Amino acid sequence: MSKFLKTLLCTAALATLAMVGSANAALLGAGSVSMAGGWVPVGGDGTIGLATGVHFIPPTNNVMVTFPGGTGSFASLTAGTIGTAKDFNFNPSNTPISNFLQLGGFFFTLASVHVDAQTASFLDITGIADVASNAGTGTATFDFSSQGGGTPATFSWSATAFAVPEPMTLGVLGIGLAAFGLMRRRRPQV
Repeated sequence: MSKFLKTLLCTAALATLAMVGSANAALLGAGSVSMAGGWVPVGGDGTIGLATGVHFIPPTNNVMVTFPGGTGSFASLTAGTIGTAKDFNFNPSNTPISNFLQLGGFFFTLASVHVDAQTASFLDITGIADVASNAGTGTATFDFSSQGGGTPATFSWSATAFAVPEPMTLGVLGIGLAAFGLMRRRRPQV
């Protein structure tokens, strides 16, 4: 094996050891949590069918984790954990919203929203949120849905976090693949 190839492999191995440990510590892993609470349609004529926004009631402590509680990265969110969500508009969207949801040491910044269904008695909104906590950072999808036309209406809300590899981790993988390619290329033909 050539000196260049040995140096490349050693550098890749050391970089992998150094970066993988720090990258994994900084990422929030997969998990999910469901919440519920009350809300009032905002905009239009005040009905769900013509609403353009969501007003959570009361103004603070307006969401509660439902049974059985969170899983994975959200396992510390037990049933009954109370949090606060900020009001938002979905038509047009007023995202991003920093600290949109604060819940048991987790802070969600609402990055985007999309209305999947809106009728006179049903509203379903999905979106993406950036999540930060002492355990790390990550990205979560969420689903806000409400049935019924009462005011206030009740809603269910779920967030599901997923781990996304960092660019440095993908870079190390690329270095490793390049090293294997060079090894294969430099093998003497028999």
